[in-house]
Amino acid sequence: FGVRMWSISTGGAPSAPGLYEFLQKTFQCQVYDSYGTTEIGGICVNGILNSNVKMKLKDVPELSYFSTDLPFPRGELWVKPAKEREGVNGYLNDKDNTSSNFDSEGYISTGDIVEYDAKTRRITILDLSL
Repeated sequence: FGVRMWSISTGGAPSAPGLYEFLQKTFQCQVYDSYGTTEIGGICVNGILNSNVKMKLKDVPELSYFSTDLPFPRGELWVKPAKEREGVNGYLNDKDNTSSNFDSEGYISTGDIVEYDAKTRRITILDLSL
């Protein structure tokens, strides 16, 4: 690959421990762990929330995750683009899925339970919502 490869991005599921270091040493380039959705695009890179994404946490009491948890709030991650015209605001001709996945403010459910460190903007995926 020579000097033509400058970065590798992984995503879709957590990668095996040591994979990032292996890829970085093997290909001599930056390696990024990406997380996003089809509807919104990139949400975070290497666990850090992108600046073009707004997020909020919704409590999941049946799993004991609350946005008031300390030291870091936890809950189901809901996101939307920081700019109104980016991303989607529903599914075409599918009111049922739109109403169950988008809230009245335009946030979409990721289905992931996360812990959020507001100081560093770090998101850590903990679980899946029911």
